[in-house]
Amino acid sequence: MVFSDVDNNGEIDVTIPTVEVMETHTYYPFGMKIEGMESIEACPVYQPYGYNGKEKLLPDVYDYGARMYMASIGRWTSVDPLAEAYYGISSYVYALNDPISKLDPNGMWVESPSGFYSDNPEEISALFNFLDTQEDDPPVKKDDIDWKQAGKDFVYGIPGVGPALSSGDKLEGGDYIGAAADFGIAISEMATLGYGAKIVSFASRQLAKFGAKGVTNAMPKGNLANHLFKGTGKLVDNPANRALITKISNGKPLVVDKFGKSWYRGVDTSGKGIYSYTQNGVVKGAGYTNLSAAEIIVKYGVK
Repeated sequence: MVFSDVDNNGEIDVTIPTVEVMETHTYYPFGMKIEGMESIEACPVYQPYGYNGKEKLLPDVYDYGARMYMASIGRWTSVDPLAEAYYGISSYVYALNDPISKLDPNGMWVESPSGFYSDNPEEISALFNFLDTQEDDPPVKKDDIDWKQAGKDFVYGIPGVGPALSSGDKLEGGDYIGAAADFGIAISEMATLGYGAKIVSFASRQLAKFGAKGVTNAMPKGNLANHLFKGTGKLVDNPANRALITKISNGKPLVVDKFGKSWYRGVDTSGKGIYSYTQNGVVKGAGYTNLSAAEIIVKYGVK
C-alpha cells in the first residue's frame, strides 16, 4: 500500500499498486512446506529465500547464521551456542517449541513479537538498570589515552613477536606453563607466517574451559593492575572494587574466546553491569558494561 495526498486536499489517500506475484509458498508452523499449495510463476531469477526469509541451502535446510535449521523435523542441526541460557529445554528445539508466538532470528536466542525473550532474573534486572541509567559514552580525550600501554598492545599483537614477549613476561613472573605455551605459539607463528595461533587455538580454548573451575583468578600487581582502573568506563581503584572484580572473575565464565580469555559478568551494589576477563589465572581487564550475559557471549564468543 502507498499512503499519499494525491489530490492535495489534506486527506491521505491509500493506493494499492499493481504487483505481480511470482512465487508463493505456504508453510507448517515449524517451516516445512505444505505440498500442493505453492504457486511458482515464470520467475526470471532463482529465489533462494524461504521460511522466515532465510536462505535455503537444501530444499528443507535453512541458514540462520549461527546454525542450520531443518524444517521437516523442526530441529536445529547443532547445539545452541547460548544453551546455558535455556537450561530447561533441549538446545536443538526451534523457538522453545512454540513457533506460533516466538521465533529464533539467528539460531542463538528466542524472540517474541515484543522483542528479546529471557526468563533470567539477572538479565531482566540488568535490562531495567540499563534503561534507567543509559547515557552516551563521552568521547575519549587524547590526554586519557595511555600511549605507553597502547604501544605495548600493538607490539604484543605482532605474530611471533607478541607471544615471544608474553612468554618472557610469564617466565619472569613464575608462570612456567603459560610461558611454555606462549613460546610454542611464537615458534608456530614464525614457522607458519602468523597462522600458528589458529593451529593451537582450539586446544587452548578447551584447556581453558576444562581448567576454569579449578583456577583461582587473581588481581594483577604493578602497572597491569593500575591499567585495570584507567580510562572511560572503569571502576574506581579501591579495596571494595578490587574484591568485587576478583569475585566476579572467579565465577562461572560466560565464554572463552579464541585467545583463551575467559569472560565474566556481574553487577555492583547499585545494579550496574560489570564485565571482566581473565587469562592464565590473572584478571586482565574489567569495567562497567551495558551488555547482557547473552550479548557478551555473542560479542566475544568464538567466531
